[in-house]
Amino acid sequence: MPERQPVPTPPNPDRADYPTPTDTAPSRNDDPSLSHAALLVPARPNRPPRSLKGTHHMTSIFANYTNKAWPHRFHGTIRVRNLAGGVPTDPKVAEGWLRTKLADKDDLIREAVAQTMVDRGVTADEAAKLVDQNKHLNGFKRDEHGLYIEGRQLKAAIKEAASVARSVDKLKARWGSTNKGVQGFVAEHIMVVEDKLPLGVAEPTGVLQSFPKNPRTGQTGIQYTEFIEVAEFDFTIISDYAFTDEEWAMLWLTGEQQGVGASRSQGFGRYEVIKWEAGA
Repeated sequence: MPERQPVPTPPNPDRADYPTPTDTAPSRNDDPSLSHAALLVPARPNRPPRSLKGTHHMTSIFANYTNKAWPHRFHGTIRVRNLAGGVPTDPKVAEGWLRTKLADKDDLIREAVAQTMVDRGVTADEAAKLVDQNKHLNGFKRDEHGLYIEGRQLKAAIKEAASVARSVDKLKARWGSTNKGVQGFVAEHIMVVEDKLPLGVAEPTGVLQSFPKNPRTGQTGIQYTEFIEVAEFDFTIISDYAFTDEEWAMLWLTGEQQGVGASRSQGFGRYEVIKWEAGA
């Protein structure tokens, strides 16, 4: 009877090509530091990192579920009076601070005045005045569309309004299934969609001068602040909690008197919500 030949095993494409004793893979006898897993699992090829160059718009892979995650969406418009800017206008504040540690202060001032004379085409006296202003001027951020505030500033105003409203029982103390405090709950469940909120103007109305006092040193300084007399901006709010109309009203009516933007404690940035519509 002829000898029976073994049936060859077909290759399995899903099975890793593990090294066998006949392979030239190193053994633990050759290198005791190699683990059993390191000997059996072949090394994965190195993949180049994904480049984000040129990426300007991000879309979540779960975007189809956005309306389920954030089912409540509102479109609003705010009209604000005497909106104060709170962003230092000198873009080299950090660099300037470091350089003061390395050079004589008078030399830095002379250099700044000379550079301003060249850049602006002004006299030494005018340049000195501009340098002094820029050292103490707070203003607005700018882009190709004009002046804007950031969405995070409106979010901060909403959180502040919620805290103030809760303190006099306009809003209840505990929220949601976890009984969270109102300020933490609002921070997590009310979102401002936009990163930038354009103000519809290219330049501020003017610059205010004030004399703030340093609480630590007692010294009085000079502060210049850009302001816009009247501005309007549109915004979008999303939430995953069904606030009632009355709860939204208490939140916004309180916020209108607290204000948005910088210098709110001095009465700047009070506003009116002139549009509030539920939408997709």
